[in-house]
Parts: sequence; structure tokens; C-alpha cells
Amino acid sequence: MKNETMKLEIEFPANYQLIKRKSKKLLILLHGFAQSNQAVLEKFKDAVSDEYDIFAPNGPFPIPKIRKDYIERRYAWYFFDRHTNTYDIDYNFPAQMISKMVTELGYESTPKTILGYSQGGYLSPFAALELREVESIIGLSCTFKWQYLPEKIPFNIYAIHGTSDEMVDYKNSREHFDILKERAKAQSNYISLQNETHELTNSFVEKAINLL
Repeated sequence: MKNETMKLEIEFPANYQLIKRKSKKLLILLHGFAQSNQAVLEKFKDAVSDEYDIFAPNGPFPIPKIRKDYIERRYAWYFFDRHTNTYDIDYNFPAQMISKMVTELGYESTPKTILGYSQGGYLSPFAALELREVESIIGLSCTFKWQYLPEKIPFNIYAIHGTSDEMVDYKNSREHFDILKERAKAQSNYISLQNETHELTNSFVEKAINLL
């Protein structure tokens, strides 16, 4: 028998890290699938200039990994079944969650940039559309799903991708970006990193920092 689905309005625990620097801009960092905010904070926290406060939420859905002596806390933003090409949980829930968190923290009207890696990059345009004052999105090792996005995009769109990525196909990512950039009123740029894979290396970090 097929499961039915219903939508409920309930209180939902959302955890995050917020690095306050008394800045006038906000950088939102979105981690990849089966990661936590530590994965992106370790790469970007010290590299980002003091003109940004940094907000790094964890995805809403735990994917714990049981170790011998501890539980490794990992998270997902949404659930996509690549075999059926369907979403059990799509981008809307995490995008709205991020928007509510940003508002609760007092950053609703603050200029923002969203930087997402892998699954967090897929989510970034949807989160941006739920927020106010988003200047740019930067997607690392991801594909922007233009099929589910509006005809007009009001923020800068940047992508950084390794040409040897075996997890998220480089060619497909580039083709999706080329379609989406036609909808952007502002700047857009696709940065190809030769021989880089899916791993978030210093080359990705350096290129991303230059876009801030």
C-alpha cells in the first residue's frame, strides 16, 4: 500500500551556529548531504572577512552514523530519490525553515549572500527566494534546478565546479547553469576548476571568497 502524506504546522527544533562580528552583511553557509555545519565552518570561518556575520544552520533531517564510542551527527536538507526522480521532501521546507531562522535572529533586512556546498548548493536558490535582501548565491559542486525556479531571478548567481566531479556531473551542472543565467537580472558566472573533484578543497574556498 502507498503511504499518504499530510502537512502539519508544528514547532520544529532547528540548530545552528551564528558568528557575530557586528557586521552589516550576513553570509549563510549551507553544508552538503550527510554533513553538519562544521564541514563548511571549518573551511570558511577564518577565510571570510569581518564585514560578514556568519550563519550556519544544520539541515533539519538527521542522518546519524553510529560509531563505536559516539554518534556522528550528520544531516540532510531534503530527500530526493534519484531512481524515481521524485522528492519525498522537496526544497520548500528547508528554505522556509532558513527564512524563519534568519528572521528570528534579526537579519531579515540585512544584505545576504548564500554559499552552499553540494546539497546545500542545490538548496541555495530556493532559500534565497524565501529571504529578503539576498545579493548573491554561490553554489559549490551542485546543479541549480532551473525547472523549479521562476522566470526572473533577482540576485547574482555563481557556481564553482570541478571538471572531474564524479558525484555531481560537471557537464549537466554547466548546462543547467547556462539556462538559469538567462533569468538573472544581475551578474552570473560559472567557474570551472580543472581536475578538481567533488571534494571541498582550498581551491573552491579561494574562488568563493573572491566572489564575496
